[in-house]
Amino acid sequence: MEALQYSGCGSATKFRGRASPPHVEVQGESCRIRSLMSTGARGSCTGASITAFNRKRFEGGTGRKLLELRVARAALAVDEDKQQEDVARPDGRSVNMPVPHDVQSTTSTGSTSSNKFAVATDYIQYLPEFLRDDSGPPRWFCPVLENKPPKQAPVLLFLPEVVGTGLGFSLQQENLARLFELRCLRIPLTDRTPFEGLVSFVEETVRKEAKLNPRRPIYLLGESFGGTLALAIASRNPKLDLVLVLVNPSTSFRESPLQPLIPLIEALPPALFPAVPVLLGLATYDPVQWASQIATKIAPSIGSGQISPDSITGALRSLLDVVDAFPKSILPWKLKMLESGARYANSRIRAVKADVLILASEKDQLLPSLEEAKRLKKIIPNSTYRKFPQSGHMLLVEEGFNLASMIKATGFYRQTRSKDVVSNFVRPTKEEIDQAYGTTDILRKLTSPVFFSTGDDGVVVRGVSKIPTSKQPLIFVGNHFFYGLDMGMLWGELMNKLDVLPRGLAHPILFDQTLLEENNDRIEGDRTRLFGGVPVGGKNMFKLLSRGDSIALYPGGAREALHRKNEWHKLFWPERPEVIRMAARFGATFIPMCAVGEDEIYEILLDYDDLINLPLVGGRLYEAFDQLPRWREDLDGEVSNQMLHTPVAVPKLGGPGRIYILFGKPIYTEGKEDFFRDPKNVDAEYKKLREAVEGGLAYLVNKRKEDAYRNFFPRIAYEIAAGGKQAPTFEP
Repeated sequence: MEALQYSGCGSATKFRGRASPPHVEVQGESCRIRSLMSTGARGSCTGASITAFNRKRFEGGTGRKLLELRVARAALAVDEDKQQEDVARPDGRSVNMPVPHDVQSTTSTGSTSSNKFAVATDYIQYLPEFLRDDSGPPRWFCPVLENKPPKQAPVLLFLPEVVGTGLGFSLQQENLARLFELRCLRIPLTDRTPFEGLVSFVEETVRKEAKLNPRRPIYLLGESFGGTLALAIASRNPKLDLVLVLVNPSTSFRESPLQPLIPLIEALPPALFPAVPVLLGLATYDPVQWASQIATKIAPSIGSGQISPDSITGALRSLLDVVDAFPKSILPWKLKMLESGARYANSRIRAVKADVLILASEKDQLLPSLEEAKRLKKIIPNSTYRKFPQSGHMLLVEEGFNLASMIKATGFYRQTRSKDVVSNFVRPTKEEIDQAYGTTDILRKLTSPVFFSTGDDGVVVRGVSKIPTSKQPLIFVGNHFFYGLDMGMLWGELMNKLDVLPRGLAHPILFDQTLLEENNDRIEGDRTRLFGGVPVGGKNMFKLLSRGDSIALYPGGAREALHRKNEWHKLFWPERPEVIRMAARFGATFIPMCAVGEDEIYEILLDYDDLINLPLVGGRLYEAFDQLPRWREDLDGEVSNQMLHTPVAVPKLGGPGRIYILFGKPIYTEGKEDFFRDPKNVDAEYKKLREAVEGGLAYLVNKRKEDAYRNFFPRIAYEIAAGGKQAPTFEP
């Protein structure tokens, strides 16, 4: 029989070497939930939700216990065959109580989607009950989650929006738990602690954590009102290593349409007051969109990815229940808290020295979040922002939004004080890999790419099985496809088939935060960083190889990726062969990499030479291109001519041709470090590597003539008739 125990503890307790966090310990069949550093808090519990216990209600009334238990069980994972729970009350006595059957449906071996199902179901269904009776002082708690952070994980303190429902965080916490030790601030609805009091409360925790773990950063995740709280803490502690992640921070509350409502709400007749939360809810989020997205978490058909009308209706009903449960006397106080928080943070904002990532929704109806992000960027030195053109104020509940991925992809994740892009890399999760690979679905269907690899005996076979994964680190060296169109498919094939993730050495422009801020796509540079890409350079290459990481290198760089007309499949490599000597030092294995097919996908209308010579606008285009960052100007030859630009290209008439990718015969350097001390041997090996890539390109260009399904229409007709099976290709 599992025992769910709640107990209050003093502020001097340590947990895993940290400063008195609230936490949950799981010991065999026992789960102990303790509330620490809580300044007089009663027992505190979470798992699926952000909630707290009221002693009086907890000790009296089985209904309250059932509600609290339901929410906790969504994360605590009760086995289906258990029918009772022992619950230890704060006074130490135990009570046996039945466990509802629907709570038992989430087991400890359940999938991530089933856990999300339980979390969202219990959270939304019982949130109105918690809002109707939520008291006590502010306190911390830790969610009970399936995912576990690494041993040296930094702590992340979540600072909620002013109402404190925590719905957005509850949907993000599973992914965040892979990276951080999570602590969540709970501010009960009825609490009247002033803003300065909250600052002091959070600051005490931050300083204790910094004292115990001085070599690790402390993350403050602030949502809306929580963003002002995070900025206030950072302004008062400029010497601490803080990283702030602000989601639509309410520092712009003075520009919000809510701000003028404060005196009106206070004077509003009681009969009209229920309409206020409804209007605010509509301004915060499109209710139908909100219901649809929440329904994906609670739909009975969640396993098939379908959303039933009943689940959407239920989610809408839950939204109205939450609004109805909102205590009517609280809203004026909460609006005043927004106002005082914004005023406090703005008065000290120039003192912020922390690293700050601002996530701004362009369609935020409550706050001018995008304009505020740009303002904060100008004031705070170490800050950057990302904009989300189609998102509203509640960004954390947006379908498909993954906060953990965003923190990694923007380069804001680190476990130490070091900001090194090489060592701070965290391998992408399967979900991230699948999502990125999914973005290539259309291209893969249109081009039906085929892969070949070459063994040590020189024999070419279909697939990637001949790549010697046991001889890592591997250095994949190849030609750059036009616009890098092949990279997503190539990386996906290596990760899915071989579990090999080459870390790309990419053009520095892909890591320029200023350029990425205004990019509306899912930010190619951020995706490059998420999958381990680093700015190309000798130091980063050395660091990667010294870690044993495989890398991908395109010596032709932007000159190949943005080549001129009639330069298909042509190499523009530098003459310097330093990569050979460095590879030999670490015993790396070169894999020549050849990609063919760009000439049958695009038709280049205007290349660089055409663009800068256009009448009237050519001079302006040249000036614009000249402002973009350059790289490798110190090299000789054509490769140094890498002025970035955007060639004008259109799809080929008749549909895209097929993409062919060949991994050539491995070239080993292990045990040859002394051999490559002779510059002549280095030059010879570099020439051999280049010839291997050129030979592979020529091989594919010639062999594709034997492919009966090289052209689009025969190929797509075959694959449709075959039910999606890939069309055959030439025999290697």
